[in-house]
Amino acid sequence: MIAPAGAGTTLPLAVQTSILTVRVIARTPRCVVPTLAHGALPPVAAALRVLADYSRVIPLESMRPQPCAGVYAQVPRPGPIQLGDPVRWA
Repeated sequence: MIAPAGAGTTLPLAVQTSILTVRVIARTPRCVVPTLAHGALPPVAAALRVLADYSRVIPLESMRPQPCAGVYAQVPRPGPIQLGDPVRWA
């Protein structure tokens, strides 16, 4: 599911099913942790290269554009969700 207007979408933004509501409140800047070794997996320095090159957004008003791929969210109306449930932006 792609956000209605991509990286330029104004937050907060809600995602709903017939029961569940998730309210997206902020974008998450990426850190170096995904590029580090994890257990038997070797470090991958280029793991965030695409984000750094093509997906720079302002995660919070007080910050400069940064590579972001995730979000922080609240769950004002919890509930179950299953594969195939209809989901809509609200």
